[in-house]
This record gives sequence, structure tokens and C-alpha cells, in this order.
Amino acid sequence: MRELLLDEVRRSVKTAFPDVGQDLLDRLSLDLPRDPSHGDFASNAAFLLKDVVKDNPRKIAEALVEKITGGISDAEVAGPGFINFRIRPEGIHDFLRKLADPAARAEMMADPDLAAAVGKFQIEFVSANPTGPMNVVSARAAAFGDANVSLMRAVGCDVTAEFYSNDEGNQARLFGESLKARFLQAAGRDVDFPEDGYQGDYVTEYGMQLFRACAAWVAAGKDLADLPGAGGTIAEVLAAAGVDETGPVPDRNDAAVIAAVDTAAAQLPFAELGLGSMIAGAKESLAGFGVEFDVWFRESALHAPGPDGKSRVDEAEALLRERGHVREEDGAVWFTSTEYGDDKDRVIRRSGGVPTYLLADIAYHLDKARRGFDHVVDVWGPDHHGYIKRLHSATVALGLAEDWLEVTLVQQVNLLRDGEPVKMSKRGGEFVTLDELVEEVGKDVSRFFFLMRRASTHLDFDLALAKQESMENPVYYVNYAHARSRSIFRQPMAAEVLGSGGSAAGTGSAAGTAVDMKALGVAADLSRLTTDEEVTMMRTLLQ
Repeated sequence: MRELLLDEVRRSVKTAFPDVGQDLLDRLSLDLPRDPSHGDFASNAAFLLKDVVKDNPRKIAEALVEKITGGISDAEVAGPGFINFRIRPEGIHDFLRKLADPAARAEMMADPDLAAAVGKFQIEFVSANPTGPMNVVSARAAAFGDANVSLMRAVGCDVTAEFYSNDEGNQARLFGESLKARFLQAAGRDVDFPEDGYQGDYVTEYGMQLFRACAAWVAAGKDLADLPGAGGTIAEVLAAAGVDETGPVPDRNDAAVIAAVDTAAAQLPFAELGLGSMIAGAKESLAGFGVEFDVWFRESALHAPGPDGKSRVDEAEALLRERGHVREEDGAVWFTSTEYGDDKDRVIRRSGGVPTYLLADIAYHLDKARRGFDHVVDVWGPDHHGYIKRLHSATVALGLAEDWLEVTLVQQVNLLRDGEPVKMSKRGGEFVTLDELVEEVGKDVSRFFFLMRRASTHLDFDLALAKQESMENPVYYVNYAHARSRSIFRQPMAAEVLGSGGSAAGTGSAAGTAVDMKALGVAADLSRLTTDEEVTMMRTLLQ
């Protein structure tokens, strides 16, 4: 309704003052009056026009009111030049009927001008390191990012949801070493676990599954080099070996098993198998949380050589060099980010030739630009605040617009159980997984809790409160109100609300008649809603 009325204001401006430019028309807006008695919406258009029209705001406002002919509202000039709008009852009723009709509602929400202005849009969110199961720390970013993707699509924007997996670098290597150690320990070998390795039970379980799969493969008289799925996930290895996730432990003293373990320890790509399994698990967990991504992008793809032998990381460095934004010192390559306001220049390739995470991120965002995105949003955790300036500097140095990259920080989640904080550490294997949260609390309740506070504020997620069936639980409060509202339509008298033009799809039960809600929205006599509470509720829906 706000947009419909704003379009009417713009039309009145163009009619009354044809010389007003588009830039000023785009700046027009409608606000909610502080005092509801002043109407439903208010405009300060006259004050924005006074320097162009060269007249006092009140006279400008009077001229605009004369040209407003939309028929959905009454407009009046107030004070020194404000325009107050009160939507007429028939306008409110028509709007509510459209809300009740899914097709009409979708058409009403679509904003072709906004979609055209936004262009091809990308939101990258969650993007957790694939070294452990998806946990509640990432769940808030998942709910936030997915909600924004849904909102943009609802108004007709072309938006891509993307997940970036850091499957390259030291953490990926350490995860692979941790998995290899657990594999050897499952086989009965006395090996040291890597310092700062990943301690979670899931790593131990993966190690045992690989041990059982390798033993079964060799027992079948097959060569481990031919084991399908070795470049994919542990689930694929298990399937190829014909074993499930649980079962008897192979004889660790069997000579063939001992030989198989030695061969597997030397041949299996543990990091790739483990990371691939984690990414597959993340897809499944997020889908269970109601979050689907259009693109799953792996960092390793940036380091893979192309047809010319150069990787996308190499290409990003070359472009920075070409544009004069790198220097070399002590054998390392530095991005001169101080040219763009950063507090110091940043190393992008170490003296040994190894690229830093920053160079990979620069390459990733160059790839986004080459895919044609007009605007990208990165959703990060609060610990990345200091990283924003250096990456934004890099995108500008690559020749992208100042506002091409937008970074939104989602603050930390403190999970509480019985009023006490739940300590979590991915490295230490102590955390509550997203699957556990959904099982304990539910998908919808979890998403509601994550979204009921601004992303920029810390959130205490009280598990006990989320499950509590009392008015202290905001989700229960909403569900209770919805259930009470729906119960009205199960009463026999509800059909009368439809009026003579309506229809009710009856269940025929003694409990009452189930009303066809779409028919109710289209045919109900809304003029009967006259109490202060009913009118206030209808006007709130307008806003």
C-alpha cells in the first residue's frame, strides 16, 4: 500500500511540477505519523521540492493535494507543508482482499523497478569451514541469509544464494591429518594425534568407517587403488565397499588387513574425503533447516590450474600487478591496500610462494565479478570485522565500484541450557550441531529465535525457553494467537461472516464448518469490521 500511495505522490508531482527531475522523484518517501490521529502515512515532499519550485512548502503541498486523484486515500495539508494521507475504507478492504489471494499478493509485492535497479545480486552466507558438522554458531547466519534471499525473491529480484567452502589451506590439511590419525588408531596402530588436531567424535567415527571399508575391499580381493569414491565422500567409499556405517570391526591382526591399512595410509586422500563428507553433511543439515543454496563454491577450485596452467589465484595477483597495486619485499608479495585507506599493506603471497587467505578471497570475489554479479553481499561473523577494509580495498583496486561489495556482520549466538552457557569448540569437538538443535527445538522455532533480534546484536538462545509452552516464549505466543484465530473459523457462525456473496467449504462435522479462507478474503463483507481494534489491525496491515 505504501508503494501504491507513493506512486500517486510521484504522479502528482510530475503533473503539478513537470520540470522536477527523476533524481528528486526517487528521493520521495512516505513515513508513519507519530500520532495515528494524523492519518496512515505522511509525506514531506513539499520540503524536498521547495528549492526547485521556489515557493513555500505549504503552497507546494496544497498544489500536490489538488493533483492527487488515486481514489484510495484522502489527503490534507498539515502544518507548514506536510501532507497526511488517510486510506479510505474501500481502499483498505481492497488491499486486504489482495493479501488473501496468493496470486494477487505476489503481483502486489513485485517491484520491477527495484529488481532492475538491483540487477544480478548475490548473497554469500554461512560459508563455515568444512572441518566439522554444521553447528548453531552458523545457524543464525543461515536463517538471516535465507530470509534476505526470500525477501528479495518475493519482490522479483534476481538473487543467487551461495556457500563458500574453505577446503584449502592449513585447517584443511590439519583436518586431513586428524582423520588419518583416527584411521590408523581404528586399525590398532599406536600413532600420535596431531597437535591442535580436530578432536570431535565425528572424526573418530569417520576413521573407523574408512578402516572397515578398506578391510572389506581387500577381503573381496580388490586393489585399494581401484576403490571408487576415493575422491569424493566417505559415504561413497562405504557404498563401494559394500558396508554400512556400523558393523563388526575387522580383525586388526589379519595380515591382509595390516597390509591394506599400510597401503591406505599412503594412498587415501584423507583431507579430500573428510572435507567432501563434511560439505555433503552441511548440505543435508541446512536443507533440514529450510536453507537451500544455488551454488556451493569450493576454495580449492581457485587454486586449480586452468588450461594455460594458471589458477584463478594467479590471475587475481596478475591483475593487481597490472593495475599497479602490489609491491615485493623480503621475497613476499604485498597488496598496497594503504592506498585505499587500510591501516597497513597486506601480504598476499608469502616468501615461499604460498598464497595467503586474502589472495584466495580476492580471487574469489574477482570470480564473482566475472560471473556478472552487479552487487554482492557477504554475511560474516563478528570476528571478521577487521577483514572488511582489506577485502573492500582489493575489490576497488580490481576496478569494481565502491558499493559493489557489501559486508554484513551477524553477531555471536550464546546458547543457554538451564540458564548456563553451553561451551563450544569445533577444534575440541564440543558443540551443539544444527541437526541436534532442529531435533530438540524444531526448525521453525529455531529460525524464529534467530530472526527476532537484529543481526547486529548478540543473541542469547535459551533452549529451555524455546521449548516452553508459556507466554514467556515468543514463538508459543505467536502460535497460540494463530491457533485461536483459526479456531474462530471452525465455529458454525463463522460462515455468516462471508455474507451473501461468499461460500464455505463445510466439513459437516458437529464441531463446525471449515471456512474457505480464499473465499473469505474475496467475498467477506469487510465493512462489518468497525471496532477500534479491528480498524487498528487493518490499518497496521497497510503499513
